[in-house]
Amino acid sequence: MLVGIKFKEWSHSEKKLIERMERNSGIISTTSQTGAVNALKALGVTKVAVASPFDEHQNNKLKKYLEASGFKVGGMGGLAVPLSDMAFLATERSYMFAKEVVRKAEKDINGIYLPCAKWPTVETIASLEEDTGLPVVTSIQAMLWHCLRKLGLRDRIQGFGKLFDIDSI
Repeated sequence: MLVGIKFKEWSHSEKKLIERMERNSGIISTTSQTGAVNALKALGVTKVAVASPFDEHQNNKLKKYLEASGFKVGGMGGLAVPLSDMAFLATERSYMFAKEVVRKAEKDINGIYLPCAKWPTVETIASLEEDTGLPVVTSIQAMLWHCLRKLGLRDRIQGFGKLFDIDSI
């Protein structure tokens, strides 16, 4: 169950939302979580470590969503930062916290996810991938990759991680 809705029902509801946005706007649409899930799957991630700025309540919802999307969550940590402060966290904080979550995670994780578009994470992607040997997905990076690929664009952006080496969704 995901917030009282079975995943199959929620997935159908998300697809209907995307269809409604496309119909009303006349342009290709998606959601940020769809982008993140597609990015993780494109990288072959099956067991993920999640480092977030969220509190335990929000992390529990995110964990249920990821599990319902087919992933195992092998580690999760949150900073419990108020939403109004997330954009002001030092970039280095996401790098250090992600490494801490990975260190504490189960040994067979094969990817890292840093959710929240407000959280400064983009600058840490390349370093995290290099230092951990794991692919990294962040909200902003996944949204950009997903939207470009939906539009048929295959741009490779330096510093945005292994994700931009993948051509299709």
